[in-house]
Amino acid sequence: MLQTTYTEASYEQPVNAETNVDLQHVSTSNITYKLRATANWVQKPYEQRNFWERLATFDLASDKCYVVQPQNKNPPPNLNVWRERLWLTVMIAPALIIQALWYYIIPENSFFHTWHPIVAFIFYHLAFVTFIIRLVKHITYYMDVYGTFDEYKRPRDYVPDKYVYRLILSILIYTLARTGGGLILGGYNRYSPPSLGHTISWAFPIKIGIWLITLDFFFYFYHRAVHTFPFLWKYHSKHHSTKHPTPLQSILADDLQEIIEIFLIPLAASLVMPLLVHEFWIAQCILAYVEAMGHSGTRVYWTHPLIGEILRPFGMEITVEDHDLHHRYGKS
Repeated sequence: MLQTTYTEASYEQPVNAETNVDLQHVSTSNITYKLRATANWVQKPYEQRNFWERLATFDLASDKCYVVQPQNKNPPPNLNVWRERLWLTVMIAPALIIQALWYYIIPENSFFHTWHPIVAFIFYHLAFVTFIIRLVKHITYYMDVYGTFDEYKRPRDYVPDKYVYRLILSILIYTLARTGGGLILGGYNRYSPPSLGHTISWAFPIKIGIWLITLDFFFYFYHRAVHTFPFLWKYHSKHHSTKHPTPLQSILADDLQEIIEIFLIPLAASLVMPLLVHEFWIAQCILAYVEAMGHSGTRVYWTHPLIGEILRPFGMEITVEDHDLHHRYGKS
């Protein structure tokens, strides 16, 4: 592990960042930052880290991601979206297959044939946590291979000491709420195992795509508001405590922000485009993927795995670089 000393400090705005500037065309040659907030927990041997710090270790990329790298003047390469779709399929499908096989193998007259909602909640929560762990490792692998944006001036940020506990708590709330919310909003029925045409419609990619676009529509206005109005910004500022985030720092948030982003916005999207229960499982995994990749800073052209091609003709596809610029130049 890197033996780097960090000094308690806050970030400053880039010296050349101005209001209403097209950030895609701003030169970053004169950007300066203050020192990072203290992150001494990463210097401890794993055995000496406390429980929360050990859990936060899952967010760590390779050492090179936390050290300034030589400038890469080549354009970011394109990440193969079909490879990512295959990865998502392989990671999302097992939970659905396991439940379907259980219902198929266990006799219908058995007490254990159906899954009580509590059993389903526990199973899918564990499956979601497993998915996120694999997701973080998947993304940090790309960070190591392709590097990260702005790495020749500023590498990725560790989670500050003062936010380690909050990050883990946010992850727990996120996974519990998304799992439970999907079962409730999707109308979980213990007598209906995963099956195409029943708990997963044949048009599920279209439905989930519309749900994600609707969710982003509501999120945009909320997100715009918290960056515009000072009385709302204080609830979002914790998320922007980093200029160069990592995948799990996408979840770092204050209480009110968590309520809005984890509960209210998905609820609003579900009122517009209702999803069936196992469609929610697919949607929440894709959403977690997009949120984590958007905060990774991976130096590739990496767009939405489900609706990127649909949004591209309108110039609306969201790439990793877009959100990385938002954190780097945005209000803090």
